[in-house]
Amino acid sequence: MFELHRLCKEYNIMPIKKYTLRPKFNINCLNKKNEVGNTPFHIACLHGYIETVKYLSTLEGFNSLNEKNNYGDTSFHLACATRRFDIIKYLITLPNFFSLNEKGHKGYTPFYTVCYNRDKELIKYFMTLKNFTSLNEENNCGETPFYLVCVREDIDIIKEFLKQKNIIIPDNFYKLNYGSKHEIKKLVESYKNDQRFTRMKLILDKNLDIYHLITFLCDDYFELKKKTKNENGMRFMKIARQLPLELQMILIFRLSGLPMNNISGKLFNDNLKGFMTKYMINME
Repeated sequence: MFELHRLCKEYNIMPIKKYTLRPKFNINCLNKKNEVGNTPFHIACLHGYIETVKYLSTLEGFNSLNEKNNYGDTSFHLACATRRFDIIKYLITLPNFFSLNEKGHKGYTPFYTVCYNRDKELIKYFMTLKNFTSLNEENNCGETPFYLVCVREDIDIIKEFLKQKNIIIPDNFYKLNYGSKHEIKKLVESYKNDQRFTRMKLILDKNLDIYHLITFLCDDYFELKKKTKNENGMRFMKIARQLPLELQMILIFRLSGLPMNNISGKLFNDNLKGFMTKYMINME
């Protein structure tokens, strides 16, 4: 094993700095591949020491950020496979990073890998990324990430998928045997029939108490600040800010059904109650 590869397995950056700062250090070692095609950077991302990853990526001559090993995996793939959230978030910030949607071993994208690991936190994180385009990407067997989570009957993760726009429902979905979990089939059918309604239902699911927290929205809505005396209005704003922007717009303008300059407490309350009845109560 090459020396730098060996050092990158350790959770100690000092020997790495000492080795790379030697006068006789060969810069080619920084991007050199071992017998399976892993560079030192691959090793560092695989073993999850963030300080080593940061250090290597800033060295002059480093150019293996998106390099693939013999299996077709980048360092980003390996970080996703081992659930190194801190490294994943760091790699995405690097200016020359383009591995977000790259296919690796067996045609797995990094997103397919985190779905394979059933990592809900990472799945949700990927779905928020600006350049994320592999939501419906198939692997070498023609399976999408959504098909994978359906096979595994991960109901909570399935719901995260169905909160997204334009999920492709695979042709072989209805051939799956869900046993007692009829909720999965029901959710997917609902999504196919009315995507907007199903997404709204799922996104607002944990905010069902929003009506109970909003008793009125007073006339000084546009004056709301942290020190406002309008506690109910401020509480509403804190809740609304946790929702996706499109739903914030729905809550403010469509739920009230009123012009921006004419939001009165009673009318807003009545119209919001009507909205909740329509979209949140009469679900069947």
